[in-house]
Amino acid sequence: MAFLVPFEAPDFIVDDSIATISRLFCQRALQTPRRRCLGTREFLARDDESPEARGDYEWYSYLDVLRMASELFYGLQAIGLKQGDHVGIMSANRVEWALVDLACGALGAITVPIYDTIALADIIFIANDSQITTLFLTLNTLQVWSAAAPSCPAVKTVVLFDDRYDDRWFIHKAWAHATGIKHPPLTSVPFVYKSFEDCDDGDRKEGIANERDLTPAERAHEAGTKMRYPRRLVCTSIPLEKVEDSSTCQYTYLPSLEVSHDLDKTGSPTNVLHLVSYTLHGVMAYGRKTPAYHNIDFRRAYLSPDTLTTPIYSLDIAGPDTLMTLVYTSGTTGNPKGVKLTQGNVLWTSASMAEHRVEKRQNAQEFNLSYLPNAHIYQRVIQGVMWYCNGATGFWCGSIKGLSSDIQTLRPTIFIAVPRILNRVFEGIMNNIEKLSVFRRFLFFLMFSIRRKAMRRNTSWPKWTNLFFSATKALLGGRCCLCVTGSAPLSQKVGEFLYIACDTRVIEGWGMTETAAHGTVQPMDTKHWGYVGCALDSSTKIRLNSVPDMDYLVTDKPNPRGEVWIKGPSVFSGYYNDDAKTKETLTEDGWFMTGDIGEYDRSLGELRLIDRKGCIFKLSQGEFICTTTIENTLLQSKLIDQCLVYGDRLQSYLLTVIVPNFAELRATLATASGAANNLIHLSDRELAVKEAAIIAVLREVEQTCAAHQLRPYEIPRAVILEHQPWTQDNESLTPALKIRRTKLISRYRPYLGSLYHHINKISSHKPSMQQIALTVIKVIDGATLSEVSTQITGASGLSGMSHQ
Repeated sequence: MAFLVPFEAPDFIVDDSIATISRLFCQRALQTPRRRCLGTREFLARDDESPEARGDYEWYSYLDVLRMASELFYGLQAIGLKQGDHVGIMSANRVEWALVDLACGALGAITVPIYDTIALADIIFIANDSQITTLFLTLNTLQVWSAAAPSCPAVKTVVLFDDRYDDRWFIHKAWAHATGIKHPPLTSVPFVYKSFEDCDDGDRKEGIANERDLTPAERAHEAGTKMRYPRRLVCTSIPLEKVEDSSTCQYTYLPSLEVSHDLDKTGSPTNVLHLVSYTLHGVMAYGRKTPAYHNIDFRRAYLSPDTLTTPIYSLDIAGPDTLMTLVYTSGTTGNPKGVKLTQGNVLWTSASMAEHRVEKRQNAQEFNLSYLPNAHIYQRVIQGVMWYCNGATGFWCGSIKGLSSDIQTLRPTIFIAVPRILNRVFEGIMNNIEKLSVFRRFLFFLMFSIRRKAMRRNTSWPKWTNLFFSATKALLGGRCCLCVTGSAPLSQKVGEFLYIACDTRVIEGWGMTETAAHGTVQPMDTKHWGYVGCALDSSTKIRLNSVPDMDYLVTDKPNPRGEVWIKGPSVFSGYYNDDAKTKETLTEDGWFMTGDIGEYDRSLGELRLIDRKGCIFKLSQGEFICTTTIENTLLQSKLIDQCLVYGDRLQSYLLTVIVPNFAELRATLATASGAANNLIHLSDRELAVKEAAIIAVLREVEQTCAAHQLRPYEIPRAVILEHQPWTQDNESLTPALKIRRTKLISRYRPYLGSLYHHINKISSHKPSMQQIALTVIKVIDGATLSEVSTQITGASGLSGMSHQ
């Protein structure tokens, strides 16, 4: 039985003139050729981890990017790339990523993004399954590729990104030590980043200036912002005094530093660089030499774009139905699946999102920080959104530690985030509030209550309250007017707080790789969180299908519930090389069965995700358990950073492994009396096996589950504390930052099996927390594991940990 969700969504069509990403960008670039388009932060120091290592954003304009994409388009043709060829990109987000996406899109080549942190086995699988012939890399991923290359014979051409200044300097310095190089790097290129001062001059002429305040030192110095570091011209490793014609070095200005790449870390140039066929600018140089490129009048494109008669690059090779990309899902179980997305799939999501959820503001340009991985389709869709509204994209420095600095420097107007980041912002604010004096804390919450009352009355809050929230608003850069989040539910408490304290709209959305990140998004004026909104356009249909085995029925009162199915212009055409999986999830009439369980709230007119068909099993008493639901509940606690819920079908209760927030755990223990207070100075490893710590987390688990009205059998009975965070590096998380459930269960099963064994030996029907804690400590001791003839396998943080 099915229920078609009656969303009241507007009609929407995409004009054929912008029906592909390359057509859209060409049109927008000719509309606003001088505007900022793609930006990278200046390099000021060698230590990239230092806050002072990177400066302000330097920019390529829309016309700069159009010219570069055109050069690359013709250059790729010159080296033999053609429509239908598969092109891999293994890199973090950066300018070159966007250029390759544009050029390949116009050429009709199919891009295959590969996470730059992915496991070697997955790299080999994706390269071979998709039959990549050309691969774009960075210096950081070249060493990884050297290990995969012998197993990927289809890859014939490797192109090295070299637009970043630190990369260029390293390449020229290292190239002299390498042998067997096919095409030496260029000594000059015709593109230079524009400083933000230069861009501000153009913005003033266009009436969209939004300049940042200069520091006192910059205001006092005659050189302005340039006083912060000495610049010198760098092109090759040739000493500058021996370069007679400085015009040959026009392409790069670099601060006075050597190279941020370490030969030892990147690999011996002799062993690695011989794999490189070209650098990116080398391919672009081939494009500049083609007759077609010489026929383009870029001066006319800049001064009078309306009179331009020759297209910048071909707009006819690829159409809306042309396959644009294969996006391999992260593969929590089994091999990754290649999702086939067309130009029309991706463009539809970008255009619909921009048209219906980005406010059209006069005299302003939108700014977005690109930090979520481009290897996931969502960030590429957001890039399309920015181009649709003539916005600017600044690329992050690549370090989570530097993310706050990137935000403060770029000051995005649109911020895309996952709930975990927003939860951290909320916790940071609350921690700072706790440090205020009693009077200032009272004043803050008084102003907060005034704004909350205004919010609930749907009226503007008093402007004089802005004074009290200027610091919290600055955490998102100071000019953020829209924050979009997804991938997990955002709590009402956090959503409401950020809306009020950061003075920005916070909305949630839902989409999947198979729908080109399209699905539902909350209205701009939402005042409730934990929902995923409604369809953006009338062409996107969503229905609920009953799942009787889980007791979710579309006839449920007051709201229908069931598995979410979606159909529309953004839905994929199938999985690459996997017809069987395609038939399992895609109906003949185009409905995609998502596996998510949704509830349509009739009063709000919004969809809410409440469960998942996957990760479902029965306990011994016959009760259905959805581990993801319980895990999402536990992650609402500030005491819990990561968790894995585990159940055995032969047992009547659940267990969980938790990576706690040790700072919060210590704060909790510090308020306790007695011996627990003395534990806060222990290391994370030592603290994880202390009775008081286990009891504190177990109590938090019970309270959190109870507060979210979980059933008694859904509350884990015992908890193992893991001191080592789960990351991609220790193969605990997928590139999409989801837990690798199968791998983690395999890693911890000996401990969990032993824990079941010993808890069941306790005579009490429900052991006390103290009994549970002592049992957990006993189990973690290596001797206990040997008693049940089990042995830990894999690189677990628990390995070698015993009770002291």
